[in-house]
Amino acid sequence: MPAPYHAFLSAVAAAAATLIGLLFVAVTVDPDRVRHQNEADRQVMAGMALLAFVDPLFVGLAGLLPGDGDGSTSLVLGVIGLVLTLLVGRSVLVRRLAGKHPSTSLALLALSAAVYLGQAAASQALLASHGGSGAENDLASALIILLVVGIMRSWTLLGMGRGSVAFLHPLVGHTSPVDAAPPRPSEPAPSAPAPADADEEAEAEAAGDAG
Repeated sequence: MPAPYHAFLSAVAAAAATLIGLLFVAVTVDPDRVRHQNEADRQVMAGMALLAFVDPLFVGLAGLLPGDGDGSTSLVLGVIGLVLTLLVGRSVLVRRLAGKHPSTSLALLALSAAVYLGQAAASQALLASHGGSGAENDLASALIILLVVGIMRSWTLLGMGRGSVAFLHPLVGHTSPVDAAPPRPSEPAPSAPAPADADEEAEAEAAGDAG
């Protein structure tokens, strides 16, 4: 990458490293949030979130090296990310056709595949032109989108809601069953005072007459 992009690559690498650390901390500190999902869904979402963070991390670090500013590392990671995303998408599609309901969103997988494809194409253009073709901006955009995709994956992994825009539900007045406040128990109606026992009143009157 050209020198004007070095500050951007440093920021992307720092952001990706921070998000990776936060993902590990969140899963370790509160593992119960991810236990409501089956093991296959947890592994898929965790792997895809980690991949979306690792890609910008290594692309940013490699882009700062003097001998690796041509985009070769980005091309390799883009192809790897595309292949893994397509494999996961195929697995999720097969499970859906079998009547199962995996938590992995096909729309988010399609977005991830498109981003990895764009990253690979931009890296190839950067290799062919050796800079100056506008491929740097395309690659920078792909890295930013990957960070966003990783955040969305992490959000779903931590059980904050299914789908890519589940975090918007509280803003539009919709709450999930997990986040909804439990119903308050109904308070019992005040009981009427118990009527005086008729036999006791009669005995008291008889004693008074006798006296």
